[in-house]
Amino acid sequence: GRLLSPQTQPILLFAAPVVFGALGYAIALTMFSGPIEELFVANMLPRLARPMPLDYAAGALMGVAIGLGWSRGFVDEE
Repeated sequence: GRLLSPQTQPILLFAAPVVFGALGYAIALTMFSGPIEELFVANMLPRLARPMPLDYAAGALMGVAIGLGWSRGFVDEE
C-alpha cells in the first residue's frame, strides 16, 4: 500500500485486510446453509470461514505494522 500510494493514511492500511477478510467470510458462509456452530463442531466450515474475525484483526495489526516498518527503508518521504 505504501508503494502504490505513499501519501495514504496508515490507518486505512490497517483496515483493508479486515474488510477483505469479512468479505471472504460472508461469501464462504453463503455456500452452506444451517447454523455456523454446527458446521464448526462438525469441522465442515469452508476454508475461507475457518479464520475467525479476531484472527484477521490480529494478522492485520501485526502484518501492516511490519510492512510499514520495512517500507521505510525504500519509500522516499518528502
